[in-house]
Amino acid sequence: MAIGAAGQPKVDALHLAQRSSNRPLDHGALGHYRIGTSVNCLPTQVGGSTLFSFRWGDATRFCVIQSFKLTLLQAVTTGAWTTTQTMALQALKVSAFTASDSGGIPGPFAVKRRASMPTSLVTDSRLSNAAAGITVGTRTVDSNGFQTLFGAGVAAAPTVVPYTMYGPIGDDHNDSNTHPFVLAQDEGFIVTWAATAIPAAGAAIMTLDMDWAEVTAYPG
Repeated sequence: MAIGAAGQPKVDALHLAQRSSNRPLDHGALGHYRIGTSVNCLPTQVGGSTLFSFRWGDATRFCVIQSFKLTLLQAVTTGAWTTTQTMALQALKVSAFTASDSGGIPGPFAVKRRASMPTSLVTDSRLSNAAAGITVGTRTVDSNGFQTLFGAGVAAAPTVVPYTMYGPIGDDHNDSNTHPFVLAQDEGFIVTWAATAIPAAGAAIMTLDMDWAEVTAYPG
């Protein structure tokens, strides 16, 4: 916000509109990061299996999730699905990790928003590459998901239609009127396959896009 000599906000002379400018959350010596990745939900993918895991373990700094989006689509690989059934993803917050998940494809997957920013401080992130999902560590998971996405796996070769879910900010653009998820030490989240097992001839693809900032203190 522009301030005049008398300490009052400046206004535009023609429209009498207050002058201000939007700016990203101040990251200080830390940085802003992004993930854009995908997981193949395999034939016989187990119901409740973990597809993605994200742990923030830093004791003094915070991870501010600024945008979050999941997309789910049916994939025809070995043939048409043998039965029509629900496809579903659920994102759940982890309130306490004491041991990280394991297996799968380990990260980090973080892309710096600017080359001069330091390497992300994310403790652990990983993607499933098995029908059983990621191997679960020791963690306390909220009983209710913060987002759930449903679709339909159709018993025929379909025209692929993506189902999109927007996460805690409301969409994949920062909404300053919505409080973001702020992760403190040993908090995080997981994404699970929340439907019954995928039939043996079926498959699906989940994509995940997420932006976050790493900060020494969150002002909110």
